[in-house]
This record gives sequence, C-alpha cells and structure tokens, in this order.
Amino acid sequence: MKRKNIVWNLTRLCPFRCTFCCVSATYVYGFQQIYPIDDSTPVIEGELSFNQQVEVLAGLDPSGFRIDFSGGDVLINPRNIDLILIASDKFGAENIGLSIPGTFTTPQTLEIIQLYRGRLMAFCSLLAIFH
Repeated sequence: MKRKNIVWNLTRLCPFRCTFCCVSATYVYGFQQIYPIDDSTPVIEGELSFNQQVEVLAGLDPSGFRIDFSGGDVLINPRNIDLILIASDKFGAENIGLSIPGTFTTPQTLEIIQLYRGRLMAFCSLLAIFH
C-alpha cells in the first residue's frame, strides 16, 4: 500500500515574522523556547496538548503514512522532539520528516537527529542566520 503524506504543523509559534509565511504563524518575541505547563495543556489556545498529539499518532496506521512535522518552529516547544521520536518509532524514521527554521537546534537536538540519520529527514532553513 502506498503511504499517504501528512504535513503536520505542530505549532503556529515562531520567532520570525516572515512575509511569506503560509501557516499564519504567531510571533514569539525574544527567540525563547516555550515550555508547556504539563502534557495535558496546549502551549497556546487552539493547539493540541502533547497527550492529544500522541493520541492522534496512536490512531494512525503505521503502514499507511509518512509525516513531515512543520510549523511555526517545531522546536520552539522542546517537548515536540519527544513526539517526533515517538512517531519515528511507530512509523519508521524513514517515514518522518522535520521542516524547521533551525532556530532552536541545539547540540542535544542534533545528537538525537543524528541517531536517526539516514532514516529521519531533516530540513533546516537559513532563516536563523539572516534574522
């Protein structure tokens, strides 16, 4: 069976105000990461909590989908890396993509992504360099 592609915008939060933004991002001042209160509370109103995101993944057939996590800036919420790893384990890292500006990419994040290198596709734009 051919897999269906999902582009999942995990968050609208972003430290940039790009005129070409296609997700109607919500600007976050100061290039700071936003931490959820707990796994049951969304970071901002209108988004899913971590627990709800995990429920969405649980309801998807692991052989039927490829998922590209995007946003806003996915890594503005550090908990999203855990969701990406859960998805990688369930769907196979070769079926998971990550499209991020790269602003909140840390050595630890790169180490995690490197563990999945060759299987997890990651795309970081140069926005962080030019802003």
